[in-house]
Amino acid sequence: MSTIAAEGSSLPRLPVWRTAKAGYRDTYNNRDALVRAAALPLVIAVLLESFIPEGSSDPGLGILRTVLSFVVITLFQALWLRFLLLRSPEARPGLISYPGKRFLPFLGYYVLLLVLYIPALLFQFSAANYEGPTPALTIILIVALYALAFYFGARLGFTFLWIAVDAPQRLGASWRATRKNGMRIVIVLCLTAVPLLLLPFGVGLLMAAMDSGVAAQLETTAYESWLLWILIPAGNVILYLYYALACSVLVQAFSTLTGWSLHRREVLERFE
Repeated sequence: MSTIAAEGSSLPRLPVWRTAKAGYRDTYNNRDALVRAAALPLVIAVLLESFIPEGSSDPGLGILRTVLSFVVITLFQALWLRFLLLRSPEARPGLISYPGKRFLPFLGYYVLLLVLYIPALLFQFSAANYEGPTPALTIILIVALYALAFYFGARLGFTFLWIAVDAPQRLGASWRATRKNGMRIVIVLCLTAVPLLLLPFGVGLLMAAMDSGVAAQLETTAYESWLLWILIPAGNVILYLYYALACSVLVQAFSTLTGWSLHRREVLERFE
């Protein structure tokens, strides 16, 4: 076990299409556990968006909403990842569950990886305050910085899976385990999102086909509108479904590239 594949020339190649399909299949086959893991975080997310609208005039409320949304997303992903990796009764989430000692490390590394996006955000903020049309080069640079941050995040993403199973490996081990497969993981994560992105696109086409009165009601910012009370939960369901699928394909990639399985957990020693 100590002569590791990650240090040799015969690194496994992540099969992109097969990994994406396996992630969708695994999510569907474990839909009961998914509903249990997502139920409470999803309800909290819907309530936050309903009662603290985006663009609230109170900056404190806006910050509170962002922080709480981030915390509940982390809670969901920590529970869901642990179940996908262990499949044990102990790891099976309940309607009200807490990932225990794993939550704070999970949250801490999440915040650490978000730092990768700071350069892109700074350039975007500067562009938003630029008088006149934003230069094309600036737009390209912003997109490139976001793409680079996403790539590094994908390379370091196995950190969360090791936290979920109480293994000691962290960022360095994730970087080694994903060597020569970083772009493949990025493509899998993007491919996973395509079907879900088609849903809002379909809604947009439906709105375009509606009469002007209904369309105007959909576009209102009044959260008392019954249409928005439908769209808010629907949007969050799609968002959490993507988080669930992204976790599932990451687990599939993790199994392929590290050799992880329920019966051979010792392969994790390769990356210490």
